[in-house]
Amino acid sequence: MSDNEFTEKMLDEWAHDTNLAFIVKFHNEIRRLIGNEVFKFNNILEKEVDPNSETSQSYRYAKNLYIETIEPNLCTATYLMMFSHLEEWLLNIQKSTNRKVDLNIEKGCISRFKPVLRDGLGIDLSSCNSWNWIVNTENIRNCLLHANGRINHTKDPNKVKNLVKASKKALAIKNNRICISGEYISQFRANILDLVKLAYNKQAI
Repeated sequence: MSDNEFTEKMLDEWAHDTNLAFIVKFHNEIRRLIGNEVFKFNNILEKEVDPNSETSQSYRYAKNLYIETIEPNLCTATYLMMFSHLEEWLLNIQKSTNRKVDLNIEKGCISRFKPVLRDGLGIDLSSCNSWNWIVNTENIRNCLLHANGRINHTKDPNKVKNLVKASKKALAIKNNRICISGEYISQFRANILDLVKLAYNKQAI
């Protein structure tokens, strides 16, 4: 690897890590602001003399909106942003590999990159836990994007349900819809970083 290629590789790796970190920081900052609002609503409600007054009901509604709608949607949005980031990174990897490999267009948005990582970089994907985790979560992504999270509208509802069960409460089902937690986002980030590190190490060989 030439000095220029090494520098370009280091810049790509830095850009990836920075962009992923900004997505996580976005999630954490918005979640902090949500927590502040809920704390404020709780303080106001504690001082209300009549819990059934119009003011109390208004603040209670706002509090529930933040907890039951805004925060869960934040987790979903963050998850999908991370997924888009991962797909962009895989496209960059495809373009930068010395051995040009075509995508498997019959597969999903992430699974189609399997030939790039396996044949282009020489990664043993059969024993790669991070890759297998990411391929599985592609089913969650498809459920969110193509069925608005509705499990019974997906191609394979049982597969999605099994992934929820295997997540050990990092995923949940509410009103037949997938719910993403902060823990699941953390798991996704960890698996992305593991796969990225493995790919860059292979590129350096």
